[in-house]
Amino acid sequence: MRMAWLDISDIVYSKFGRSCKNIEFLYLTDLLSNLIPLVLDVYAVHHREGNLPAYEESCMRCWTDLFLRFDRKNYKCAPLMFFSDIFYWMEISHPMIDMITTHLASLSDSPVEIAHSIIRRRTPKFFTADQLQKEARFIFQQRENNTFRQHFVNSVKYPYSPKQLHMLSQKCATLLLETFAKIYQARHMYPLIINSSDEYLRDEVKKNVNAIKESITNKLGKNEFIDERNEDMVEDDSDADMTTDDAAITANLFENAKQLFLQL
Repeated sequence: MRMAWLDISDIVYSKFGRSCKNIEFLYLTDLLSNLIPLVLDVYAVHHREGNLPAYEESCMRCWTDLFLRFDRKNYKCAPLMFFSDIFYWMEISHPMIDMITTHLASLSDSPVEIAHSIIRRRTPKFFTADQLQKEARFIFQQRENNTFRQHFVNSVKYPYSPKQLHMLSQKCATLLLETFAKIYQARHMYPLIINSSDEYLRDEVKKNVNAIKESITNKLGKNEFIDERNEDMVEDDSDADMTTDDAAITANLFENAKQLFLQL
């Protein structure tokens, strides 16, 4: 989805403009431009490459943009504990901060999580603490056994080739264009698009607020302002496996979706 959005973002903004205030448009673009890249990069990119400043910024954004916004009970507290330790170590020049700065990629709880998963899979729920300890010792004493090593040694072939991933990205881009087209077509029935900041006057704010209230209070049937059966849009209803779809057909569908979107 990330690559799909990068392929169509310029086209979408060329149609809506950079100052669009439509709520659906803002939420969807925020998800595609900010939240999804943030979640994908915080550990897979910044942590693994040992970039502490970027990792700190990503953790802070996760806390503000995700955990606080969606009021996640435990997750919105855990980052504060992390930042409290980091800032305290920085203030007193503790050796731990040097270790984190130089060996960030090595500081991971993945081995602990993997060990917990293995123990949980090998033990029943009614085991006591002593029984869990004995079973864990036995499991790790057998770590040279093939049944243990297979969790770490055996490689798994990635199921998709680069060509198939590109095709999946085009499918996703086509679906996103159809979604943005529905939002754009409903702009007159849901008046929340502002062309420029000069037009964002008090009357427009009041009109937008009233439109939101009306859409929330209306019944579901009356609030269906988006036509689900749009004959002008190209629908991909193929039930075939994505890994065997024809790349040329997918590319044609994507190009047609872009042309139809620009013609709106």
